[in-house]
Amino acid sequence: MNETLLFWIVLFGFLVFDNFILVHHGKDFVSINKNGRLIYKSRTRTLLMGRDVLVLNPFNLMDRVVCTNKFNLIEKKDSYKSEVTSLRSFISSLTIFVYVGWAYVGCLIVCCYLSFSVNFELVVMPLLICHFTAWMVTSIALYFWNKNKTITTIKLVSQILENLLVPAYIVNLNRKLIQHLSLDISSIHFYVRSLKREDPNDVDKMRHELSQLIDSQIEVEEEPAKLKLLEEYKRCLAT
Repeated sequence: MNETLLFWIVLFGFLVFDNFILVHHGKDFVSINKNGRLIYKSRTRTLLMGRDVLVLNPFNLMDRVVCTNKFNLIEKKDSYKSEVTSLRSFISSLTIFVYVGWAYVGCLIVCCYLSFSVNFELVVMPLLICHFTAWMVTSIALYFWNKNKTITTIKLVSQILENLLVPAYIVNLNRKLIQHLSLDISSIHFYVRSLKREDPNDVDKMRHELSQLIDSQIEVEEEPAKLKLLEEYKRCLAT
């Protein structure tokens, strides 16, 4: 195989693989739009070793998700509003990493084209300059972004070192920082809200997905009172 082709396959392979998200037991994910709002978005999930795996769009850095609980049978309205407001502020603070990521993707695409149309040796130096420039910018931005200790110092240093070694991590940095979050609110809010807005032809599909979500929680729930409530949710959904 051509060495140039192999290089770009490996590089973009890391970019694609870094967008595989593992859904842990008892957890779910809700999508985040470009304005930082939480929305439900139907996604194809694959079962792997008893866990769900979903894949984000590797070439759309605004395709993001945040970890939530599947179900909170008791949830306070004030707590819900507080978490949503905090999340929007957090997402807003990641804007610089989105811009750097887009710039880096653009640089990679141009260098990939030139490596085949002209010569690979010609793009090595520009590619290295692009990488180290993006790494320096994100490293400085990470340092100031983390002034309020959003993540631990060890995680910060680890992320900076990973960015140096893997270009895909710089591209996906805004997504990777979001993965440090885990909201206490339940994803069921956004399923139900979407049911009200979706086309009638898509409602049955969403009802099915929501029913599966409830079934998965019924299988592991041990408290009789909560189990009864889940059964009532399922009956309501079927009507």
